[in-house]
Amino acid sequence: MSPQLSRFSAAAGILSGLLLVVAGAISVFTGKTAGAAFVIALSPALALPLLVAVYQRHAAAAGTFGVAAFGTSLIGLGLFGGAVFVKDTTLFYLSTAVQDHLKHEPTIVALLGAAVIFVAGTVMFGIFLLRTQEYPRLLAYGYIVFPSLLALLSPLHDSPLQNANHALAGATITWLACTLWRAVPAGAVRQRSAGAMDPASR
Repeated sequence: MSPQLSRFSAAAGILSGLLLVVAGAISVFTGKTAGAAFVIALSPALALPLLVAVYQRHAAAAGTFGVAAFGTSLIGLGLFGGAVFVKDTTLFYLSTAVQDHLKHEPTIVALLGAAVIFVAGTVMFGIFLLRTQEYPRLLAYGYIVFPSLLALLSPLHDSPLQNANHALAGATITWLACTLWRAVPAGAVRQRSAGAMDPASR
């Protein structure tokens, strides 16, 4: 992966995490508003490039487990991200009675299925981060716990605990993204850009 693409992925991850931190922290005191729900709905899509870049950084030594962890996490994030988008941009505006009714319909089965795959992938990818031995253990354990709780708490109605966990999950994602950003030397980005503009290098 090119240094520029790594920096883009890290920046997307930082934005993803900060959206969760801000929306979650505010919602602890105000409850989840329409604005906070919309911001949270955007966050998973921005985390996808980060996930790819972090795996790509260790792909050569990932092994079978690393590949399985990345694949499960990528699919889980895609499914759960879609579920979050539907929940926070559509179901959010339905009455509590209608939302409770959907718990007995195929809709909730699909949402819960996405959450289960997401949790499995998140736990596996957190273990993968531990096995690389290049990330703080606290970061890896935080990645295992807080994003997983996003999915486990998602069937429940809005609460301060749920919103606080959004902020903690966002802080974990931001930390991981900042770690990736620092791993890309600034000189490598400049050299790559200069080489792309130099006709003699082609």
